[in-house]
Amino acid sequence: MLAEALRHEQEFLLQATECAKMAPSRYQAPTRERLALFTSNLCTLLRTGVPVVAALEALAHQENPRSLGGISDQLRQHIAGGQGLADALAQHPRIFSAVYVGVVRAGEKSGQTDGALEDLAAYLMWQDELARQVRKATTYPLILVGGIASLIVFLLLVIAPRFQDLMDTLGTTVPASATVLFTASDVFRLHWPQLAAGLGAAIGLLVISGRVPLLRRLRDGIWLGLPVIGIVAREIALSRFARNFSVLLRAGVGVPEAMQQTRSLVGNATLARALDRATENVERGRGITDSLDETGTFPPLVITMIRVGELSGHLTETLQSVTQYYDRSVKRAIERLLVTAGPVLTVVIGILVAWIAITVFTTLYSVLGSLGDVASLTPGGGASHV
Repeated sequence: MLAEALRHEQEFLLQATECAKMAPSRYQAPTRERLALFTSNLCTLLRTGVPVVAALEALAHQENPRSLGGISDQLRQHIAGGQGLADALAQHPRIFSAVYVGVVRAGEKSGQTDGALEDLAAYLMWQDELARQVRKATTYPLILVGGIASLIVFLLLVIAPRFQDLMDTLGTTVPASATVLFTASDVFRLHWPQLAAGLGAAIGLLVISGRVPLLRRLRDGIWLGLPVIGIVAREIALSRFARNFSVLLRAGVGVPEAMQQTRSLVGNATLARALDRATENVERGRGITDSLDETGTFPPLVITMIRVGELSGHLTETLQSVTQYYDRSVKRAIERLLVTAGPVLTVVIGILVAWIAITVFTTLYSVLGSLGDVASLTPGGGASHV
């Protein structure tokens, strides 16, 4: 196979020695942005007429040898041995997803490998931008929540015990707000192992829920029902659906297969289950629009636009419009989330700080009152003597 491949390149094999290969799992996974650049560069080389083996050899020298450089060299060896590009990519599932391989395979069958790679590069850049937006939406609220948690722990472990010891020593009456604080402090200090175990169990259940289908559907259903966060999650899931479905169809992947691959990429079990039902209907001969509409999960706007695209024969172009709409919608939803979450969490912090201040001042007032009473009863403290 190698000799035949080299003969096509007008070269001749004189001697070949089998070399030890690095296991695919030992290569470092590149960032999504780096993979997008690699895909774009490979597309450019193929579009200018460079053979795929020579293109991969050039990229192998350009990229990091512990990551895409080494992988490019292995891809070159596989293709020189007679494999297609998609088959070679499929041997590195940790680097190239099923969608990536499927799009390239469809592009190879249609003779449009460069076009498929161009779509993939744009798709990867979109994924990277979406991930940035999600990080932006979660970073600030998480910082505020972390600040609130740290303040509560400091209050319960440091402030409350000191005030409690002081008031126990003086034997003064404890204000109602301080009683709540001291009780919470005692519970936290005496039962922290149980509280930590409960928190760990909650986190473990959240992790396990992502692997158990029933729990995942329950979790994602609750997630979508939340007031502001649910809207953002739905917009992101619909954006993923439109983008992935569009990329796969543009590459020439069949509708049922494209829907099946898209269901694992939407990031929401509720939407994925709806796509499963729609895929079954499409395989039975139903139209795409009717199949999606019957699930009751997709909004009327998406159903209407897909119906227009299906009837006009321009489904991929219509899905591009849906994608662009939801790209803008996701940005607006994230901005709304940030606008809402910031003030709400700030108010929570303000209420907590105000409660702490009231508790501290009422406790200090009670302590000072007790000290005044003690001073008035001591000799020379202001009481009259006969």
